Amino acid sequence: MTRQIISTEEYDILMQSMRDNFDIQDEPKVGIFWYDPKRDELFGVYKMGISETDFNHQGRKTISTLHRKIWETEQRKANAAGKADTVWQGDYTDMPRGRVFQYPSGEMAVMVGSWIDEYTNLCRMIMIEFDLPENTVFMVGKHWEIGHGWSE
Repeated sequence: MTRQIISTEEYDILMQSMRDNFDIQDEPKVGIFWYDPKRDELFGVYKMGISETDFNHQGRKTISTLHRKIWETEQRKANAAGKADTVWQGDYTDMPRGRVFQYPSGEMAVMVGSWIDEYTNLCRMIMIEFDLPENTVFMVGKHWEIGHGWSE
């Protein structure tokens, strides 16, 4: 490992790079998450500010990372560390999960399964985690139902 001291010029550039982000700290985020009903908490949250991503070919904003890929990576890490009792065991579709999108109109939408109806607090938790506005829409789709995924 090499250790270096940051030059004054580089330090100024880095500080300005961070200052440039002051105004977007609370902007809505797109991304993915899982919900652990036993702990009543979100986990595996991967998100990105809407100003940090572009609309995809289908006219939606979301992160490109898939639930399945994150689950496989986290499962390998847990297994390598000898932690077989983590939430990352089993199939990625066994836990409630969802994805946050932004539409071209600016509207934010959270895609989930019908399991969302069982957890009264959860919509608020998701809105806080992703800095979503009050007019965010929650939509139910079969892909996000427990047990469903790409193999359907």
